[in-house]
Amino acid sequence: MSFEQLLFLAASLGSVGLGVVALARRPRTLATWSFSLGMFLLAMETLLVLEISRTSDPIYFLRIERLRLLCNSVLPGIWLAFSLTYARGNSKEFLRIWRIVLLGALLFPIVPTLLLEKLLAVQQNPLLAGGNASISLGWPGRIVHLFVVVGAVLILTNLERTFRASVGTLRWRIKFAILGLVLVFSVRIYTSSQALLYSTSDVGFAVFNAVALLIACILVAMSFYRASLSGTEVYPSLAVLQSSLTVVLVGAYLLAVGVLAKLLENLGGSSGFPIKAFLILLGLAVLGLALGSDRLRFAARRFVSRHFHRPLYDYRSLWRNFTERTSSLVDERSYSRELAHLIANSVQALSASVWLADESRGKLALVASTSLQDSRDSTPPEIDLRGTASTLASQRDPVVMDECTETWVDQLKQNNPEQFPELQGQRICLPLHVKDQFLGVLIVGDRVNGFPFSLEDLELLKSAAAQAANSLLNLQLSQRIVRSREMEAFQTMAAFFVHDLKNTASSLSLMLQNLPAQMENPSFRQDALRAVSKAVGKLNDLIGRLGALRQSVQVNLIEADLNQVIQTAVESVASTDGVHIVPSLNPLPKLRIDPEQIQKVAVNLVLNAREAIANQGTISISTRSERGWAVLSVEDSGCGMSEDFVRNSLFRPFKTTKKNGIGIGMFHCKTIVEAHQGRIEVESETGCGTTFRVMLPLAGGTN
Repeated sequence: MSFEQLLFLAASLGSVGLGVVALARRPRTLATWSFSLGMFLLAMETLLVLEISRTSDPIYFLRIERLRLLCNSVLPGIWLAFSLTYARGNSKEFLRIWRIVLLGALLFPIVPTLLLEKLLAVQQNPLLAGGNASISLGWPGRIVHLFVVVGAVLILTNLERTFRASVGTLRWRIKFAILGLVLVFSVRIYTSSQALLYSTSDVGFAVFNAVALLIACILVAMSFYRASLSGTEVYPSLAVLQSSLTVVLVGAYLLAVGVLAKLLENLGGSSGFPIKAFLILLGLAVLGLALGSDRLRFAARRFVSRHFHRPLYDYRSLWRNFTERTSSLVDERSYSRELAHLIANSVQALSASVWLADESRGKLALVASTSLQDSRDSTPPEIDLRGTASTLASQRDPVVMDECTETWVDQLKQNNPEQFPELQGQRICLPLHVKDQFLGVLIVGDRVNGFPFSLEDLELLKSAAAQAANSLLNLQLSQRIVRSREMEAFQTMAAFFVHDLKNTASSLSLMLQNLPAQMENPSFRQDALRAVSKAVGKLNDLIGRLGALRQSVQVNLIEADLNQVIQTAVESVASTDGVHIVPSLNPLPKLRIDPEQIQKVAVNLVLNAREAIANQGTISISTRSERGWAVLSVEDSGCGMSEDFVRNSLFRPFKTTKKNGIGIGMFHCKTIVEAHQGRIEVESETGCGTTFRVMLPLAGGTN
């Protein structure tokens, strides 16, 4: 067996082995199944090349080569499914967005299957001298290779997106798997583009595929050692092909190869052009690795900073980026997550963790990390804070944990283990405090290449910790204000509730005290029954009004006559001595309203007006149509309200000017009117009366 045949065999065995190992691991996700199936297909394609290299029968050669092309047509769909789901926590969104492309890629093999005989153009002697097989491609065969090129670009783009979205040790876990697959499909772009360029299916190029597959098996095996296929989750952006380095490099390669091929064709051709094209691809691949390598980028920044006196960090860019990403965050956990990512990316550290203090429990709790496992489904790690909070609060400078022997540092070391102890890097602890108030700690370690933190690095970390401490304190104070307002509202509601209950309980208590002595008195029994009935009615009314406050208003819209609804409401609130209700109801078309709810609004407005005029005055009620609205006006000549109360308190719950009110009525009225897509307006002046206008949309009116 020749060296090339051994190479084909080793690559296929390695591919099958990785597919089996992936299936043996738990849990089995879509990424796992697509990876295993893709590796089995790569192994099958390599074994077909091995079979081709061993045959001398032209007919058998053509049959196997057609099967190899058919196998190639299946690869892009399977691996595209893998690239959309591998290490992605939001894979369902990507599958939904890419569903049409993915379905088309999976169904594409139907085309070469139906045109199997036309994939290759049959020649008189498809086996050339020297055993190097080269045959012409039919137009379906060229379509297959074009499909492989396009599919490989999409696969590489998605793998790049996953890699860019990862950070810290998450990137470290998936790096070799992605690098191996990038190598496989980069070489596929080269071999398929050469087949398209020369319209031949040169089996000699299959050696490149086999070498790439064998190296990829080694790299993926290293990634398996670090983490399983489903052991890491990142959340890439859903933007399509945005700022993709893959598209730029592949486009540059195809353009350069196409232009050079035409130039060489005009100049007489060159037998060494395929190798030159491969060198172009290799150069672009090295450029891509350099642009994507954390180590090379970090080394370049250090070199420029050291030899050209350029600051290592652009503070303006860093703070602007961090401010944009955190300005809309309202909870400590989300803020801490962004802080950990910013620090890890800024100082090229793979591990950044944020621990916040829980003063009530005397604990430090992990809230965000780029290296420790996500603890959303389990109890987060904690560190005992008792006896060390004062020490941390007084610590102003970063602490190199590996050089400190204090007890609190030992606890932090145990809960923040080194991911790469062989690099002998530093772990830095930065206390988060504002003046003497201790908020937590920020721990940074596992730096790329194990570089020690310089003075400039420590200054950046110190500034970041100070800024983060102020932001975290503001978030905590904001949450306290919210809780305080919630408690104030609860206490206000409870005060009104208790006040009414106290009055009701007092009347019932007085009745019970007199009950033994007056039990035989018929008039007393009647008074007692009336008192109980009144108390029950009052309690039910209070419960109903409080229930209306917490529930959303459900309206049952039907065509109804607003004037009739208002007339019914006025009749239910009969005029009393000294109070005159003057209706002026103009004709209106029927409206789509909930009569029962609108009647509640009208009754409440009339009752408020009657209380405002202190049982001595006039209440005017009118309806009219105005610019697409049906307008209900309730005007009184009572005491009126101040401008400040109307603006800040009138429609808020528990705000009232009545001695016995609880401040729910106007809030409920406003809620009902807005549920009808209407609005309520008020004009009032102290001592001069009040006018309420309820505006409901007419059919075809605008609001």
